[in-house]
Amino acid sequence: SYLHKHDDHEQLGIVVRGRLDFRIDDDADNETRKVVDEFQAYLAPRGVWHGDSVFVGDDEYDECWILDVFSPPRDDLRAG
Repeated sequence: SYLHKHDDHEQLGIVVRGRLDFRIDDDADNETRKVVDEFQAYLAPRGVWHGDSVFVGDDEYDECWILDVFSPPRDDLRAG
């Protein structure tokens, strides 16, 4: 995914399978990467840059599953 931020939403991501290697920082120019392992979570508060993601597949299926929760809920992601 591309580097982006949400001005109106917090994003909680829970890695269910595999790993997430990505950037997250207040400063969009900070290129430091963070790895979130399986069964770990990350929080991107409002206005915090995140993304530039590399999804690392698990050993069994070579897949990466992430559950994202937005607060408040994003209207563009609601089932309609």
